Amino acid sequence: MDGPSISGTIPPLMDALPMFTWPVAALPDVLRAGRYPFDDRGFEVCYRSPTHALHVYEYHGAIRIGDRSFTLAPGDATISPVGIETRYDLPRRGHHWCVHFHPVEIRGASCRLPTKVALGSLRTRVVEAIQR
Repeated sequence: MDGPSISGTIPPLMDALPMFTWPVAALPDVLRAGRYPFDDRGFEVCYRSPTHALHVYEYHGAIRIGDRSFTLAPGDATISPVGIETRYDLPRRGHHWCVHFHPVEIRGASCRLPTKVALGSLRTRVVEAIQR
């Protein structure tokens, strides 16, 4: 059962993005987090993780999450849901911040988050949270 949604506060462009649903009362159970080098090109490598993955990018490139493609720029964040095919195309090697966390059962109120967002001035705050 889905609870309240934040979609009423999401700008219209973001409303067209695929959404990620998470229970409001649940904290993520983190498997791993850190800053990692990355060098995938041509969408050749396919990731289909048993965990959700939050990434904050320090490079330009492109990502495919399922059947949707997005451009990436430094300061963008994506969420790759568990089991969904994810692929990358980077013009050159770079680094990203990554948090892999276990799925949880959605009970009670939930929120819907866009699978890609430009963090803007929140980037530093999000990266500091990942470091903790």
